[in-house]
Amino acid sequence: MAALRKEIAAVCKDSHLVFEEGEQASSQWVDKVLQLYQIQLLAHGVMMVGPSGSGKSSAWKVLLKALEKLEGVEGVAHVIDPKAISKEDLYGVLDPNTREWTDGLFTHILRKIIDNVRGEINKRQWIIFDGDVDPEWVENLNSVLDDNKLLTLPNGERLSIPPNVRIMFEVQDL
Repeated sequence: MAALRKEIAAVCKDSHLVFEEGEQASSQWVDKVLQLYQIQLLAHGVMMVGPSGSGKSSAWKVLLKALEKLEGVEGVAHVIDPKAISKEDLYGVLDPNTREWTDGLFTHILRKIIDNVRGEINKRQWIIFDGDVDPEWVENLNSVLDDNKLLTLPNGERLSIPPNVRIMFEVQDL
């Protein structure tokens, strides 16, 4: 953990984030980054809660870079604003006439990782939903976030979440 803390400090410095060793605010924020690291080891679904400007995005960005430097595993973040697109654009749509499935953004990202065309399975993949959680779109993620780790599409297809994928939510409040 000490090595990760040191790497976090280095990434903060490289990214021109305010970080003074020994300052209480910096130390508390780094503790939050380390907590994010620990929780993402235990769960594939993580919720970060706090007001705008509180450092949620900076925390996961710094952690992803620090882990990449420390472990040599490339980290890739896919950030989605779920309120900016429709549920169909997020998950996909089944054409009622042809029964042809068209992937949405989340499904496309997930399929790209699963298909492993460019070695995606060897990378640390974080899919981040940055915005308010709305029951309209989040209910589709129930089976993704439970122990099944499956996304069941309306056409009956099931996409299994690989072990290198984390689903994160960045929200202002619950």
